Amino acid sequence: VSVELSGAPQQGGPRFHRQPLLTDVLDAALPVSHPLAGKRAIELTELAGADWVIGNPGSSCHDVVVVACATVGFTPRAVHHTSDWAAVASLVRDSEAVALMPRLAQSLVPDGIVVIPLHGSTAARHGFAATRRGNETAPTTRRTLQRLTEAANAVGGLSPASP
Repeated sequence: VSVELSGAPQQGGPRFHRQPLLTDVLDAALPVSHPLAGKRAIELTELAGADWVIGNPGSSCHDVVVVACATVGFTPRAVHHTSDWAAVASLVRDSEAVALMPRLAQSLVPDGIVVIPLHGSTAARHGFAATRRGNETAPTTRRTLQRLTEAANAVGGLSPASP
């Protein structure tokens, strides 16, 4: 089980079968004192000049934020790096920085932070299961992939929510 990143088995590759599981949309996490904190939705470009908390370089947490920002024309100015979502939330609250947080991690958001959907953004983590190509039809593997798909569907599955 993995999320999309450069070293992950690629869709349609010869060695692995990939079973898509979920799309985990990212929203902006801001300290309550931030000037945009009262908005219902924001454009990612509105955060271009902010200090950022992003994942450790080389991690999927880092890549998803850097790619999302690059897609709209800027590089986030990282002042903190961590791939622990509880730490990301605490650093946003305590350092007045901003971050993108996946919806599956938003239960970790403490008081002092607001989470705001990104208008028009496709920032998301894409989760999948991978197995050796040809093995996906083996009874045990097929049942495991089915259970993983059911678990992913229980938390929102492949249907990203819109702001």
